[in-house]
Amino acid sequence: MPNLKDKVVKEDFEELLSQYEDVKDLEEFINSEVENIDKYYKSNKSELPKDYQAYQKELKADLKNIRDLFLDILKELKNGAKPRKKYLKEIQEEIATFDFIKDKKSFYNLVGNISNLQLRILRRLINTKENPMQFQKLKNYFLAFHYKSDEEKIRRKELFKLLNSTNEDIETFFKTCNLELTIPPYEDMNNRNTYKCNSLHLNISLNDEQKTALKNILESEYFGYLTEVFGGKVENSEIKYLQRFLDVKLNDDNKAFHPRNVFKFKESKAIETFKKLFGKKVMSR
Repeated sequence: MPNLKDKVVKEDFEELLSQYEDVKDLEEFINSEVENIDKYYKSNKSELPKDYQAYQKELKADLKNIRDLFLDILKELKNGAKPRKKYLKEIQEEIATFDFIKDKKSFYNLVGNISNLQLRILRRLINTKENPMQFQKLKNYFLAFHYKSDEEKIRRKELFKLLNSTNEDIETFFKTCNLELTIPPYEDMNNRNTYKCNSLHLNISLNDEQKTALKNILESEYFGYLTEVFGGKVENSEIKYLQRFLDVKLNDDNKAFHPRNVFKFKESKAIETFKKLFGKKVMSR
C-alpha cells in the first residue's frame, strides 16, 4: 500500500485525504485503500512480507484502525461532509445567488475566513468585549500553527504579510484575506507532551545477570516489539527497555504472564507461566 507509506498518526492520514478537492475522487481513493487493507488483513502469516511476519497481530490491529478511520470518513462524506475547499466553493456559489449582497467577494471572504477559524479562537473573539488585544489574539492563533511543507510556509508568509498591513482591523483582514491562507494546517501535536512523574521513571543500574535476563525477555516473540524502534537490539539503554517492559499494557493476550501480575501482584499462575516462558533465572531477582 504505497499511498500509506510513512503515515503514522491520524493527522498524517487526514492530511493525505485533504489533498482531494472532488468528493467522488476521495470516495474512490478510500474504497480502493479499504479494499487493499482487507487483502492484507485476511492474509496468512506466510503471505505477509518477511519483515512483518513476526508482528502479524500488531500489524492487523493497526490495519483495522486505519480501515475504521477511512470508513468513518466515508460515512461522513455520505452524510454530507465535504473537503474544506469544496465546502468553501459551495459557499461562494450560494452567495452569488443573493442579489442584495453588493460586494459579494468581500462578503465571501468574510464568511469563509470566519468558517476556517477553530472554535477556540472564535470564542476568544466573540465572547469578550472589544479591546485592543483582540487582533493580537487572532495573530497568536496563527502563530501557534505548525507549518511543515514548503507550500504551507509560503502561505504563512503571505498570511502574516497581510496581518501586518491591515492596521489591526479584524474586519478588514477577514474581508481581504485569501481563504486558503486561513485554513489551518494539520496539527502534528508536537507541543502536547505527556504528563511526567518522576516516580514512574527507573533510576537504577542493572548488573550483568539482570541485563542478560532482560535481554532474554525482550528478544522473545512475546515482548520483542518493545525493541522494534531500536532495531530489535537491547544495548546501551537497558533501563529504558526495562521501563517499557514494566509499563507494557495489560490485555487478554498477555495477562497470564504480565509483568505487574508477576512482580507486583505475584499471582501464582502468572509466575508459573512466566517461568516456563523465560526460565527461573529471570525470576531470581
